[in-house]
Amino acid sequence: MECIGFLSSKTVPAHLVSGVHDLLLVKLFDDKAELLRWLSGKGEVITVVTGFETAIEATDTLAAELGVAGNDLASSHTRRYKDAMQTALKDGGVRGIESRVVANEKEKLDEIATRSEFPCIVKPVSSAGSEGVRLVRSRGELSKALGRAVFGSINELGLVNDRFLLQSYVSGMEYVVDLVAFGGRYHVAAVGPVCEGLHEWR
Repeated sequence: MECIGFLSSKTVPAHLVSGVHDLLLVKLFDDKAELLRWLSGKGEVITVVTGFETAIEATDTLAAELGVAGNDLASSHTRRYKDAMQTALKDGGVRGIESRVVANEKEKLDEIATRSEFPCIVKPVSSAGSEGVRLVRSRGELSKALGRAVFGSINELGLVNDRFLLQSYVSGMEYVVDLVAFGGRYHVAAVGPVCEGLHEWR
């Protein structure tokens, strides 16, 4: 079995690309058309897997084009963006975190502050992990978290921060649950705490 790499974007940050070169890849492509031409004479493609969050949508599309099992294209957006994730939980009757999206730095800060309970969490919609996550305790901190220097900035994934999620602050232990989904069945692969004690985002 051979592994072939595909960079989902030509603007993938260097620190993410460097990890790709450590993999045992037969070939690495950054052009999908070229990849598909090369694969056309190489036999059966077994599967397409995502290497990082920014490639979720590209992975789903590529799997569909190659005719291999993959995630539903209709759910790509939901699995990639934090606001869509919270909406999906709510629509599915699963308890989530109260959230709202701020999509414009010109939105009236007074209105946002009035409708927000402090402390709250501010996070970029399109980033990953805990990058850009801020614990906001007051209107002043909210103003800094949603200021001009933030909107339009480039995050560690090489994407523009153009939307932010405001969420209620929830204290307590955070756990990560890793699942493997296949054929409509779900298997728990691992469960573990993120850290000991309470989070204190800065």
